[in-house]
Amino acid sequence: MKTETPVFCDVTELVGNPVRTGIQRVAREVIRNWDGSRPLRLCRFDANRDGLVELPKAATYYLTEPDEEARSASTTEIRERLAELLTSHGGKAVPLLATILIPEVFFDELRCRHYFWRLSHHPENIYALFFDFIPWLYPDLIGVQRSHPLMWYVRFAQHVQNAAFISQATERDWAGRILRNEDRSGKVLPLGADGLRAPRQSFKKSKRAFVAVGSIDGRKNQLAIVKAFEKLWAEGMSVDLTLVGSVFEAEKSVRAEINRYADHPHFKHVERATDDELGEILSSARATIYASTIEGYGLPPVESLYAGIPCIVSKRVPSVANLSGGLHFLDEATPEEIEAQVRALMVDSEAEKVWKEAAKVKLPTWKSFGSATAEWVDT
Repeated sequence: MKTETPVFCDVTELVGNPVRTGIQRVAREVIRNWDGSRPLRLCRFDANRDGLVELPKAATYYLTEPDEEARSASTTEIRERLAELLTSHGGKAVPLLATILIPEVFFDELRCRHYFWRLSHHPENIYALFFDFIPWLYPDLIGVQRSHPLMWYVRFAQHVQNAAFISQATERDWAGRILRNEDRSGKVLPLGADGLRAPRQSFKKSKRAFVAVGSIDGRKNQLAIVKAFEKLWAEGMSVDLTLVGSVFEAEKSVRAEINRYADHPHFKHVERATDDELGEILSSARATIYASTIEGYGLPPVESLYAGIPCIVSKRVPSVANLSGGLHFLDEATPEEIEAQVRALMVDSEAEKVWKEAAKVKLPTWKSFGSATAEWVDT
């Protein structure tokens, strides 16, 4: 039975940038799948009022997208509708004693200072979900030039008592490198693998495509994937490669390399794809490839497995740390290793074996993630 005392979910970043991917996607799933004993209300940080304010109930519609009309709206349309709601609805201030759940990453100094104030009074009431600490631990891999503006959030991470993490790898980084206290621990909440609207796939020998999903940001090694296929194509092998993901501005050299193959009959680059479009792309995949070596979690490999499709994946991806079936592991994400794994999966008997393994893998869902998050806050 739900009590009247709510849990307030701070979705400031989601309201300002209501995209359907990345961390915003996780925040959306928290709202959609919350089933705690206490109701969930949404709030945001209002810099003009220097505090948290409740969102109007109508905002939930645009953030959970319960029907086709909401799902078909563009990010720009949703942002504009939310802005209109906020203009006409000032929102009540969230009480100091309120329980706050933060399923976001933020770097705003004023917002961090507000949480320092709350933590100084009632630290037991603040619950934060941490995704990764890559901008601070590996800034060169994502093009961070100045880390100083990001340090407010690190300080926040150092002061939070109730901390949860999307992977054990992030928990270890928090304890060992952010707190420098390996005796500390938090709750690990694995993300859902069932986010794609892709029907369960089955193996067919006619499937000769490999799909690599993920932003081309310099750390997911798509260039190594392309170079691996370059050698296969040079030998005349009939095998397709599709990259799905936008290219970061800092990765101009990677874009130039990708553009070299724009007219290649076995290559395709899709900058952006809806879940439905991605499902269609995956329907012809023999396997997916995820060669990233630095991740907080890594959803694409487990989403691939959930659809029944094997994955060639780096051993360093946290989402597959405790999995074995349906995977071909890369020790290092080199073109040579990727090429070898693609060759192995182009053998029908090996591919069929791995597909059977993938069909048996048990994976967390967004419903289980929402339930675990609510239980963590409840207890």
